[in-house]
Amino acid sequence: MNDPYATLAQHYDIMVDWAARLARERPFFARLLREHGIRSVLDVGCGAGHHARMFADLGASALGLDPSEPMIARARALTLGDHPCFVLGGFAEIPALRRHRRARQHAGACRRCPRIGAGIAAHARDAQSRRPALHPGDQLR
Repeated sequence: MNDPYATLAQHYDIMVDWAARLARERPFFARLLREHGIRSVLDVGCGAGHHARMFADLGASALGLDPSEPMIARARALTLGDHPCFVLGGFAEIPALRRHRRARQHAGACRRCPRIGAGIAAHARDAQSRRPALHPGDQLR
């Protein structure tokens, strides 16, 4: 697959004034997390990880997911410490991610990210291999 962000990743941040945007959005998300007791956030299409880092700064366990390897590399490079964590993947991997124990209990230790990513990929491959055997109403277990 041709990744349109392969050449854009290093320049992605100049398209948005992230400091101003996050300053505007932070109070809304802080209130949302607080009022609804949200403790973990999955940021799908996380790009360079600005929102995931904001969620982590607000106290949530945040996991960033993006289908672009260069964008994940950029998000990791911009992140100080181990939290949030960034994993290669997209919307198709969410069901596998939800079932993956390490991802569900993810506490932000980036040294675990490669295993989480491998687990997501394994679940996705396993689901794909079972797909022809499924009938309407069947469930993957």
